[in-house]
Amino acid sequence: MDKTINISYTSISHFLHCRRDFTLYKDNWRSIETAPALLIGTCVHLGLENWDKTKDGELAISLAITKLDDELRKSGESERTDRESIEDTIYRSLAGYFITYENNHIKYISLETTIEVPLINGVNYVARIDGIIESGSETLVLERKTSGVSPSTFWPAYDMDFQTLGYLWASQVKFNTSINGVMVDLIVKPKKTNEASYDRRYFYPSKEQRDTFLMDLIEIASEIKEAYEKERFYKSYQCMGRYGKCEYFDFCSSGDNERVLEMTHRKGMLR
Repeated sequence: MDKTINISYTSISHFLHCRRDFTLYKDNWRSIETAPALLIGTCVHLGLENWDKTKDGELAISLAITKLDDELRKSGESERTDRESIEDTIYRSLAGYFITYENNHIKYISLETTIEVPLINGVNYVARIDGIIESGSETLVLERKTSGVSPSTFWPAYDMDFQTLGYLWASQVKFNTSINGVMVDLIVKPKKTNEASYDRRYFYPSKEQRDTFLMDLIEIASEIKEAYEKERFYKSYQCMGRYGKCEYFDFCSSGDNERVLEMTHRKGMLR
């Protein structure tokens, strides 16, 4: 196998769910329909990135709304999407965050950084982190999450064992420095009668947790590499999950009729 494989938290999740799912995702087939929650998360993150750089809240919100219109235009979903409601959610989520954390004493080392580091021969691990910061005497990964559920529901389900540990490991390799932990800002999106709320927490995984994660990651990378070498991308037949059926279900159940896939997905579209 001559080609280097890039894997990420998301692509690994697809692989562990179903190898057929993984190949379709890696071939860049993306759903035509963009869920409102994903649009909100994408636009809020862009606004936060610009606020980190400029501390200009009005500019950050303006750029986030422009991003919303760009995404709706690219997806062709403008007429079928409640744009006004999404814009209101983006505005209120960002405005409240800027007020809550306007006196942050944080030094930004890196913002919205894509990290690509070697994992095993022929396989790289790729991650996109919100930032690397210094807070007091600590160096931390900055991670922000938008959610529609309360903190009491969100935190127990927060996947510390894989995604965030991946960010920690990849950041240490990339920047060749010790990373103490992760600072996570949870943004609970506003509802009609409630404003957005914010909850900041810090995570400090132990050395044992980090070492176990890396061993597991290497094992998964080896399985993915072997799948490419032996062209073993079989279906798992786990078509239903907690969030409904697999997004590629119609394609697989049609006997791999690509015309069916093209009705729901396009190559290269962002989710």
